[in-house]
Amino acid sequence: MFNGSTLANGLPFLNRLFSQQAHLATGIVHACSSSPYLVNFPSFDDQTSIEMTDNQHGESPVLFDELADLLVELGGGSHPSELHGLLCGTFSGGSEPGVEAWNRQVSSLLGDEAIGSSGEEMLSRMYQLTLDKLRQADFGIAMLLPDDEEALEQRTEALGYWCQGFLSGFGEAAANRKISAEAEGVINDLSEIAQIQPEQDDSDEAERFFMEVSEFVRMAMITLFAEFNKIEVPADEQGKTLH
Repeated sequence: MFNGSTLANGLPFLNRLFSQQAHLATGIVHACSSSPYLVNFPSFDDQTSIEMTDNQHGESPVLFDELADLLVELGGGSHPSELHGLLCGTFSGGSEPGVEAWNRQVSSLLGDEAIGSSGEEMLSRMYQLTLDKLRQADFGIAMLLPDDEEALEQRTEALGYWCQGFLSGFGEAAANRKISAEAEGVINDLSEIAQIQPEQDDSDEAERFFMEVSEFVRMAMITLFAEFNKIEVPADEQGKTLH
């Protein structure tokens, strides 16, 4: 288990995570290369401003605060990041339960609360937007976490919740699937990150380590999704070479 102090101190665990990012990227490229096309992926430096909600259907974004308000109205039985992690884990494990099943699952998690039409619309949007981004081979998927303006302690806590949800969803979806040694290693790392204990530390160094760990988690999600799902190559990217 590590905490806010770990983020600031840069323990070997984190250094190991950072060194694995290039390895994760290589794994994604190998998974995508099963397609007859090669893709010119954007650089990681271009990803800092990507939102989870960029989509080809022009649908409205699902914001962290928006989902948080809905969950509070329904009794506060779950965390927004945990819910999004659960959905991403389900998809990454190779399962697509469908919008209606997803809405029923959320209702069950909230004690069988009636979600209501507006809540169902929001959850349906979240389902489709998340799946669309994961299916696109452009590294554009992002985790649903509090805004960067929020305290680091709050964002660190949300990252732990996201990992907990992801592990739950992935574990159920991939329960009967053969998992590679690489995927098993990624799951073990996410399990350790899921136990993070936030502390008050708003130093620049702590912020930097948080961003590094968050990026590792995002890359881990993409790696697992690539292993258990077929990634679509956008039509306008087909035939391009990989740099």
